[in-house]
Amino acid sequence: MTQLPPKFRRAAGLALIPILLASVAWWVIPWFMPLPKNLLQSASGSSLILDRHGVPLAHLTLQDTTPEILAGHDIVFLALPHGESGQYTASLGDTQLVIDAGADHRLTSSTEWD
Repeated sequence: MTQLPPKFRRAAGLALIPILLASVAWWVIPWFMPLPKNLLQSASGSSLILDRHGVPLAHLTLQDTTPEILAGHDIVFLALPHGESGQYTASLGDTQLVIDAGADHRLTSSTEWD
């Protein structure tokens, strides 16, 4: 295997420096940049959902969790504290699929919970 002449080796080494610096900056700089101000607002002040860059996701909105709002959907996913989802599932009626991440409908007796 032949080696490159010294002047080409030096040029190749110098060309790698900006490439390495750019790749390190690509991963390091975002850690030192502040987040968009809109992203840091509390969700209770607005029903608007933002992505990680502060861009509004207009097709998604926050709504209150009431049986009236949940009724009529094909799928309802609940992740509520123990004992809370029972009041919602009883009033959903014709909903085709209810997924409950809590233990309300997973356990049939309180002795299994203990």
